[in-house]
Amino acid sequence: MRTLNCSLPLWRGKEERGGGREERRKRREERKGVDDVRDLTAPPSRRTVNPNFMDLKLELENQARKADMLVLWLDCDREGEAIADEVREICCKANRRLDRLVFRAKFSAVLPNEIHRALHTLGR
Repeated sequence: MRTLNCSLPLWRGKEERGGGREERRKRREERKGVDDVRDLTAPPSRRTVNPNFMDLKLELENQARKADMLVLWLDCDREGEAIADEVREICCKANRRLDRLVFRAKFSAVLPNEIHRALHTLGR
């Protein structure tokens, strides 16, 4: 069984509807106190790959086509979860069989004991 282990933030793309971190912060500030229904009715943003990461995206797609399962080794914070979701999306588009075989390694430090524990307790 060939496993694709991914631990890199492969893209830090900008959202089509308005750009980078500063623009998103401004939109959040503008929405404070506004009814949450407005967020639910907003059109979804399309992700685009930062041109600096296009080679990595292509390599990830190539490796995903050969893989039998995907293990995501990214931080468990909000940003890590978002990157893991993006990586999963890229890999599953390249190889539909991976949809059912995506696992998440959860660890708090890059230490041998933590890595071994994460490997033996993979989640979905």
